[in-house]
Amino acid sequence: MRVERVRIGAFGGLRELDTGDEALPGLVVVRGPNEAGKTTFFHFMTSLLYGFYPATRDAHPYTPWSGGDAEGAAWLRLSDGTAIEVHRRLLSSPTGSVVRGVRTEDLRNQTLPFAEHVPRTVFRQVYALTLAELSGIEGEGWERIQDRLVGAMGARDILSVRPVADALEREAGELWRPNRRGKQKARELRERVRELRGRRQEAVETDRRLREMVRERDRLDQEIRAAREKREACRVYVERYRALLPIRDQLVRIEALEEEAGPPEELEGIPADPADKLRELRRRSRDLEDRLRDLEASSAPPREHVEAFGTAEAQVLEHREEVERLVARVAGQQEMRVRAAQLEQELKDLDRRAGTLARDFLKASPPEVDREALDRLAPADVREAVRSLVEAREERRTLEAASAMEETSRASRVTITGASVLLALGGVLMVAGVLLGSVWAGLPGAAVFGAGVVLALLAPRRSGEAPLEERLSRTRANEEKAAARLASLLEGLPVSPSALERTPHEVASGLERLQEMLRDREERADERERIARELREAGAAMIALGSTLGLTLPLDPSAAAHFLDGKVREADQRKVRAADAHGELQRLERERERMGEELKAVREARVALEARLLRLADGDAEAGVQAARSRMDARDRARRLSEELERGHPDLPEIRERIRAAEAAGEDWVVDDEAIARRRVQADELSEIIESKARRQEALEGEVDHLGREDTVAGIDGEIAALEEEIERVVFERDRRFVLARVLREADRRFREEHQPELVRRAGEHLGVITGGRYDRILFAENGTGRGFRLRGGHLEAPVDVAEPISTATREQVYLALRLAIVDHLDRHGERLPLFLDEAFVNWDRRRRGRGLDQLSVVAEHRQVFLFTCHEDLAEELAARGGRVVELAGPVGAG
Repeated sequence: MRVERVRIGAFGGLRELDTGDEALPGLVVVRGPNEAGKTTFFHFMTSLLYGFYPATRDAHPYTPWSGGDAEGAAWLRLSDGTAIEVHRRLLSSPTGSVVRGVRTEDLRNQTLPFAEHVPRTVFRQVYALTLAELSGIEGEGWERIQDRLVGAMGARDILSVRPVADALEREAGELWRPNRRGKQKARELRERVRELRGRRQEAVETDRRLREMVRERDRLDQEIRAAREKREACRVYVERYRALLPIRDQLVRIEALEEEAGPPEELEGIPADPADKLRELRRRSRDLEDRLRDLEASSAPPREHVEAFGTAEAQVLEHREEVERLVARVAGQQEMRVRAAQLEQELKDLDRRAGTLARDFLKASPPEVDREALDRLAPADVREAVRSLVEAREERRTLEAASAMEETSRASRVTITGASVLLALGGVLMVAGVLLGSVWAGLPGAAVFGAGVVLALLAPRRSGEAPLEERLSRTRANEEKAAARLASLLEGLPVSPSALERTPHEVASGLERLQEMLRDREERADERERIARELREAGAAMIALGSTLGLTLPLDPSAAAHFLDGKVREADQRKVRAADAHGELQRLERERERMGEELKAVREARVALEARLLRLADGDAEAGVQAARSRMDARDRARRLSEELERGHPDLPEIRERIRAAEAAGEDWVVDDEAIARRRVQADELSEIIESKARRQEALEGEVDHLGREDTVAGIDGEIAALEEEIERVVFERDRRFVLARVLREADRRFREEHQPELVRRAGEHLGVITGGRYDRILFAENGTGRGFRLRGGHLEAPVDVAEPISTATREQVYLALRLAIVDHLDRHGERLPLFLDEAFVNWDRRRRGRGLDQLSVVAEHRQVFLFTCHEDLAEELAARGGRVVELAGPVGAG
């Protein structure tokens, strides 16, 4: 897997970082000064592959310093050539997506699928090698380095097998061992069991004494209860005569009063003053009867209003919309009537004007003219026919004048002179006609001008033209043809021939104007008819509505509309008054019903009271009133005495029970002072006996409680049993831990046998390249003194330990070689994840650094390597080897 492009929108101190469109190579140098964000860049790449942890914005350490959301993206190329885009963003909760071609997958905060073969913790601890980790080699034994790199594959949060197995064996020895050396938990538990068995005999004697004391305590308890019962009997006897007798006398008095009052149900519902209550009920009965009569009188006006809105008014309101439409229609017809009168006058004016016009060129008045013939007449055709006729006629006249002049013409000079005179005269006459504004006034001038033209044309070439008589004959034929054409167009119309001969153009224009007048008259006549029809229909509708409503309407439509409108308003008012009156009648009815019920209740109460009083005195109402007062007085006195007794003796129910018990036992209530004194002395003696026995009982309670806190036989036996079970558990736990330690050591041995040779071989290859062959093999040694790495080289007679006097740089090179071998081993079955190195070459000399960089270039061919540095020379060396330098800006304010 290769990272081709990185874009960081905001992450920690980094903001708007983009490596560009050009794909990143296998070797990438991230250069920047201290605090430029190199570590932040590595954590961003980790978050890109594995998601945000912690997954909340407030808790994440790389929330942007400038505010906003942590977000970024990368373009990756997998080993099979697939190109993908990865986007991550940390809002209140993290989001992510993977784009493969045109398909987008929701990633949420999950690990990228092609990075799942390497856990996040392993990636952060194995795929990132920092200078701090290399400098820590001085303080970390190579045995522990071997365990962590080879046994735990470089993961710092996973303990290696050896210390875990040592800890398990140490814990097993602390639990139990076959000898007596050291502190053993099982031996301590057995000593505790022996101690408990020695204390068991003491517990047996304590248990015997405790049982005797309990028996004595129970006997004293029975004696104390018997003495208390005797003392209570003495006190009851004394109390019966000193305390219970007065209360009994009160109770007897209460019973006598209750007997005098009689059964309570006979007095129930009778007021304290029956006579006054009767008078009150009779008065209320009379008042209610008066108010009912007033209500009946008040109902008359509203009832009249309700009756005033009858069927006729309802029918009028039912046809309200129709009435309103007719009223509006009649109101709008006023303008129609004015228009009808106006149209009538306009028709008369048109008839008069048409008659005046027709007299000039027709032999009949306009009403007598055939309208179909006049409608068929095409004004344009008539004007064209008139024009043709006038032209032919003028040409004929011109030729006739020329013929007459030919006889008198003698020489061309005379002819030319005559032609000139005619032309001048004709031009003057035509100009005069134009100035006068009349076409007919210019016609003579045109004729004279035409004659002059003819003479002028005939004078020079008279000898070559056709005879004048032939031309005159053709002209007359054309004139007859034009006249026939005009006559056919005017067929059916009584046109005056003299007018047509005299003023043909005025006849043509007069006919056209007559057509327009008659069409205008027809339109006005049609409009007048429509108005008349509308007025007739409105009148008919008004009459029909009046008939439907049963109303006789005025003949005038406006008056009828006004009458109907008034009827609607009047019906509306009656309806409103009827509705209000109906509500008032309902209110009065409810009030009447309420008063009726109240009157009924008053009457029933009066009758019931009178009946009960009559029953109390055998039909005498006055005696019944007196009997009721006497019995209620006895009942009240019994109640007051009972309340006083209850206030003075809150335990009155118990006192009643004692009195009933004494009476049931046959006790008399005669006072005997000597017997009372004897019972008092006996009660005092019993009190002293009870007190003495109670003190002894209390002492026994203390001793029993003290002995009860001592160890009991059952408690000691239970503790011994629990300790023996604990001993068995401890021995089992010791065996379990011992077996686990052996299992771990055996699993570690097998794991090392499986993985160590390949790891060490590949690490040796890397180290041989870096050291230029000085050290070409890394060996794993395990002996009685411990474990560790050893080095072999051509200059060495025997392997040497990776320890002093081997230089720090050489040990760092061994560590880097091992790390390169481990990452190749970890992802050999999945995508090869990028490797991140941070200032890993600062302690190396130039030659070994160059060989180390060459080896990184080789590694970068199959695994992308990101190297973080602040040194420009190192960045340049890597760039010379094909690396791409990504510059990071320094922190704000850095010098």
